[in-house]
Amino acid sequence: MAGKKAKCKCGALLNIPAQPQMARAPVAVAAVAPVEESQAYRCPACQADLTPGTAVCINCGYDLRTGQYVSTQVDTGEDDAEAAPVPKKKKKKKAAAGAPAAAGKPSATGWVGVSKSQREKASEAEADKSRTIKHVTIAGVLLVVILGVIFGGKFAFSKLGNKRSDVKMPGQDAEAMRMLDENQPMEPADFINSHKSRMIGTQWTQAKALAKVKQWYEMGAVKIYVPSDGLIARFVIIELPADKEKRAALIGWQRVNEDENGHIVTIKDEGQKYVIYAIP
Repeated sequence: MAGKKAKCKCGALLNIPAQPQMARAPVAVAAVAPVEESQAYRCPACQADLTPGTAVCINCGYDLRTGQYVSTQVDTGEDDAEAAPVPKKKKKKKAAAGAPAAAGKPSATGWVGVSKSQREKASEAEADKSRTIKHVTIAGVLLVVILGVIFGGKFAFSKLGNKRSDVKMPGQDAEAMRMLDENQPMEPADFINSHKSRMIGTQWTQAKALAKVKQWYEMGAVKIYVPSDGLIARFVIIELPADKEKRAALIGWQRVNEDENGHIVTIKDEGQKYVIYAIP
């Protein structure tokens, strides 16, 4: 670097002497006293030639003003060259509020006050149509399933009912079971006590009806039903016991009777489970 210019940390431009530099003598430096800048032509520490007005020796770093050593830095580049500024990274612009997010290029019409293009409108209409078709298809499938369950259940119940009706039942069992299925059968006492105007038959009082029911149970009736939910019950269904004498007593209580259509029916023991009495 002999004979070249150098730049100090503080920005001052210094001349490097052309002659060889002398080695630093640490011992002699301690006795060197600060000198005025106007008298400094040679460094008192290393004896290097200095330009008048130089404050710091660039050879050894001796400060002529304070008598202290300072660190120096030599500029190896051009004299007036400066470090190139570090390029700053450009920040990505945030999407405008309300602009639709897209995987590709942003829509040119995704700004406030700008209407959508015909292509975008057509694309949205096609998407809406596809969603509508999908929803209608799902609704149609569900409707078919529901209707299938309803009609399938009715068909199954009708088949079961037909099977039961096809089976030949003794006595009045088929009619009794139909009446129990189609109505809301109740115990005679519950039927009468549930409403003060309820009656069994049109000629019996509530007290007489309850007395008759008690008599039937004493005769051996297993269960007695009133197949009606109105105010007046015209029929009573009695479940017969297995004992022959008790069955004969209950069947003979009113052997000649009538059915729902008013036809006269003669009751006899055919091994049936129920007997139906029409109450006058």
